[in-house]
Amino acid sequence: MPKLLLMAPTLITEAPMTIAMLSAVAKEEGWQTASVINTFKNPLSIEDFVNKAKEFQPDIIGISILTFEILFIYQIIQALKRERFVVMVGGAHPTDCPEECLEAGADIVILGEGENALRKVLRNPSFRGIVPREMPIDLSTLPMPDLEVFNREMFLGEDGFIKGFHRIYTSRGCPGKCTFCDWQVFAQNLRT
Repeated sequence: MPKLLLMAPTLITEAPMTIAMLSAVAKEEGWQTASVINTFKNPLSIEDFVNKAKEFQPDIIGISILTFEILFIYQIIQALKRERFVVMVGGAHPTDCPEECLEAGADIVILGEGENALRKVLRNPSFRGIVPREMPIDLSTLPMPDLEVFNREMFLGEDGFIKGFHRIYTSRGCPGKCTFCDWQVFAQNLRT
């Protein structure tokens, strides 16, 4: 069974549902998944990410990228490439700067929403390059998030609740055109 390792290098406190959604899609496609999440409870170094990849031995590593952590994430990508891993990136930064991500070492760049693009890559794992943005996804066709991909202890609060598991996403997109936001990256079509 092919393996996909999903990484969220940005320090967070709640389980990232984007990783859970992508894991669910990968499992529907017959892939085994695991995740490496950088949390305030257990901050990870570049070496930690590489070691987790070596342990799991994935066919593809998927990394979710936000711009404010880009230099750290590019160092992770370069370290993974030295170990000959195939690196796929997605998120706001790759959608806005796909060529930059390829130059930094990524093999595959997903633009826009990742679920359908991920399916295409997993069905053709030898693909390299930029996966173009598609028409928006009908949210009712998406699988339920795969919460088993997480180490729940990393997100367990003092109150006994697992942070992030309580979120319910009922829409995507945004109707606004705020001047401080790069809304063109993910478009404006609000969907429920």
